[in-house]
Amino acid sequence: MSKEISEIFTSEYKDAIHELKQKMEIFETALSLINSAAKEMIEVEVHIKDVKDKLNRLEGKIGNLTQTLDKHFKFNESRIQTIEKRLHSIEMKENMIRQVYNALNLKN
Repeated sequence: MSKEISEIFTSEYKDAIHELKQKMEIFETALSLINSAAKEMIEVEVHIKDVKDKLNRLEGKIGNLTQTLDKHFKFNESRIQTIEKRLHSIEMKENMIRQVYNALNLKN
């Protein structure tokens, strides 16, 4: 009877060890998948950082371009105002010349 109990115990022990080994394999597989996912997440984070850096550089370039365009616009606006003043001055001189011409023609 003692031998039978020993065999039952040994059989149960072997079954428990086998089941434990299966669970360990599942655990190791899960751990491997978690590690792979973690590595991929790190790679994704690196790519996200690269994209963020590129966007920041692009934002800086857009800001510089906007400032340059503003300067050109203000410069052109100033030139237009100067041209308008000159045109107005020329128109006034033209009107004065017409008035003098008309006055001279009326006297003759």
